[in-house]
Amino acid sequence: LKLSDSTALAADLGLGGVFTPALDATANLRLGGDGGVALDAIAGKSGADGFSGQLALARAPGGASVTGKLSIDNLGIDGIVTAVGTPTALMASSGGFWPDGPISLGDGPRPTTGRIHIETPTITRAGKPFLRDARFEMDWDATHTAINQFSAGLGNGTLAFDANLCCAGPSADK
Repeated sequence: LKLSDSTALAADLGLGGVFTPALDATANLRLGGDGGVALDAIAGKSGADGFSGQLALARAPGGASVTGKLSIDNLGIDGIVTAVGTPTALMASSGGFWPDGPISLGDGPRPTTGRIHIETPTITRAGKPFLRDARFEMDWDATHTAINQFSAGLGNGTLAFDANLCCAGPSADK
């Protein structure tokens, strides 16, 4: 699979408001009897960074759920912010420290929930190593997106946190 913009495919799978980058990947595909899909032995690249793992989409009467585990060779802080708040979250017109672009989780509640475990040996900031041996859960439900159980080495210590971003839906509800 080679996509210059995988966001449309992600939205079709019920992940509207969760940004996914361009990718070039291979995987073993299994179709489930419930209409679900499993991708095993994923191996690919997004830009110069490689990734591997497995993902599964299960369908149930109450909605669909994505689970899985991804190992990413290198992950930039900007990639994490973009995945959670879409690329507009990094727009900066004032040249200040903090971006002033809008964060968007989508225009309506998502029909899909998910939890993907992510590991990376390096998280970069402005292209330079910043954090090491990072792992976290990327979680989302109908209206929230979260990074939970984040843990990474920082200097001689460890950085740990949970972060939750609300709310997908019409602008008036945000």
